[in-house]
Amino acid sequence: FPVTKAGWAEMAQGTYPVVYINPASGSSITVSDYTGGVYIQGSSPTATLNITLPATPVDDQSCTICSQSGVTTLTLNANTGQSIYPTSTPTSLSPGTSIQYRFRAAGSAWFRYQ
Repeated sequence: FPVTKAGWAEMAQGTYPVVYINPASGSSITVSDYTGGVYIQGSSPTATLNITLPATPVDDQSCTICSQSGVTTLTLNANTGQSIYPTSTPTSLSPGTSIQYRFRAAGSAWFRYQ
């Protein structure tokens, strides 16, 4: 871990866990704070899913969203007071693929990274 000038060890981004979910079609979920991402499980595609990114992320935090069987209609939102770039977010998620956003605190914005 990198050490700050005060001698405190900074937590690495990789320490944020990934949450595994199996949502019903039409669900809306908000990614919890201090979560590195969401893995959508299931043997068949999720028809519709609405995902909102964490409410109080830290600077340079990443959030990865991936799916085992895909999401046919995906709606991805920034949380209250945040922005997401580019503003045209993915509208579906193919099986076995992922998308990743990183948060920039200076602008309260999520930027697509992958």
